[in-house]
Amino acid sequence: MRWGRLSSGLILAATSGITFGHAWSVEDAKWWWIGSMTLLAAVLFILSALYHPQEVSGPPPAPVPPARTPRKAGASAPMLGEMLLRRAMISQENLDRALAEQKGSKRRLGEILVEMNLITHAELAQLLEEQLAEREGRFAWM
Repeated sequence: MRWGRLSSGLILAATSGITFGHAWSVEDAKWWWIGSMTLLAAVLFILSALYHPQEVSGPPPAPVPPARTPRKAGASAPMLGEMLLRRAMISQENLDRALAEQKGSKRRLGEILVEMNLITHAELAQLLEEQLAEREGRFAWM
């Protein structure tokens, strides 16, 4: 607590009381105004004496290391085929076959891979969730 500000605030509060008493007896508007401003200053001094932004109770929080470096702006998420190859879920030949069929049919690669029984719907959903998470710069729950 800042004792100098608190004592100044209490002195100003007492002064405003005297000023209001005088304003009541003489019925003059300027004394009411002076009393109001003195009371406002007293409240501000008292509140500033009680407020300590730099004081924090308890131990400081432990620093949290970043899980990984953030993605650069404009960096794209890996393609579905790249993710499958990286995890060795399909071979390059199977991916080439699925991509060739995709060009002819204009369907999505994931649908074609599921139709070819190379991945399951659950695996596709997990991969797409991870791809979206990387695109948005967050982490997918595994």
